[in-house]
Amino acid sequence: MSNTSNRRLWTNGTYSMTVSNNFDWYNGGYGSDDSGDYFLIKAGTRAVFDYKMFISAEVENSIVNNVFETGKEFKIIFKTNAVRNADAIWFTNMGPSSSSENAKQVGIQLNAHNGFLKTNAASNVAVNGVEATNTYLYFPYSEEDKIELDININQASENNNFIMSYEDGCPSKAYPYSTSEILYHISGQEANITIGSDDCDVYIYRMRIYDAELSTEDVLRNFIADGKDSAESIERYNRNSIYYDTKKKEFVPYIGNNTVLDPERLATKIPDVKVLMLETPKFTENKKDFVPYSSLRCIHAPGGKYFKSRGKEDNWLFQNGYHAGQGTTSDKYGNAARNLDFLFMCDGIHNPSDKVSVKNENFLPGYQSSLILGYGTDEQEDPTYCLDWKD
Repeated sequence: MSNTSNRRLWTNGTYSMTVSNNFDWYNGGYGSDDSGDYFLIKAGTRAVFDYKMFISAEVENSIVNNVFETGKEFKIIFKTNAVRNADAIWFTNMGPSSSSENAKQVGIQLNAHNGFLKTNAASNVAVNGVEATNTYLYFPYSEEDKIELDININQASENNNFIMSYEDGCPSKAYPYSTSEILYHISGQEANITIGSDDCDVYIYRMRIYDAELSTEDVLRNFIADGKDSAESIERYNRNSIYYDTKKKEFVPYIGNNTVLDPERLATKIPDVKVLMLETPKFTENKKDFVPYSSLRCIHAPGGKYFKSRGKEDNWLFQNGYHAGQGTTSDKYGNAARNLDFLFMCDGIHNPSDKVSVKNENFLPGYQSSLILGYGTDEQEDPTYCLDWKD
């Protein structure tokens, strides 16, 4: 039995999709569920798009990486189901970076529980049993959940060579690349996009590729627009708007002459959300990069009123600690955004944890962690010190 009405193969006139001879059109193909419309590739079958993302380009008789020259953005909304192997590979456009017998495979690969983008600088050598995931863009997620994944390659520019993954419109992982790295396939062996696995079903809700980089704002705008319907898109817009008061269910924009966006004013506009401020000499580069002289402050403005008084901060303030990047195997990056690890147990002499050594640090005299409690904690402030913003 076959579902002949479902046998429509996508094409835009330039690029097109083909499927394997055994493609299951009756159980797979086009459909819809609570997450939206999809194209389902059942386990054991494949769909191939004849689009080559990582091709080489010749400029003045030299081969250059056209991906780094122009930038690139790839977005895919997907779900894996009926997974019988956690290592199942269901998306790949990996290909050789040179004609060498030992050429590195470069490109994008998505598995049931994680994915990656690798240049020829990627290393799979395990150190103490842990793979060197800091040598390429690596990102975890989960099966049986609808995932909105972006991979954005910044156009090469001074001090801004990043490949970034986003989940649910929020930055999740970053990889700083060198322009000497290779992210294209040897000419004549460029790889198509192949979707499907012997070990899981794959639901594709949307796939989009840009021959240019996108800004963080562009990625967020796409996330809002990619809601399954207008109601979800509006909910995403409201949730990501700093002007939307979730208690009053209305927008409260800044008015008057003072339109500067600062954390205190932001806190009064979102009274049911805590605003965290990180003050640091530099932003962490990875989970092993613990940066000292970091302070973390929490501001909470219940009722739209911001409290601050002499020597105290609302809601609390940690001073003189470390911060570092951190990861998670959760698929909730959309809510967590970038994860950070904080250490505030420092006296300038002893190691605050087994992750950090103070041996080579030249701390200023009196470097010691401290916690100041403010309004809304056990040591509450006198409400006469309330600062009510006048817009």
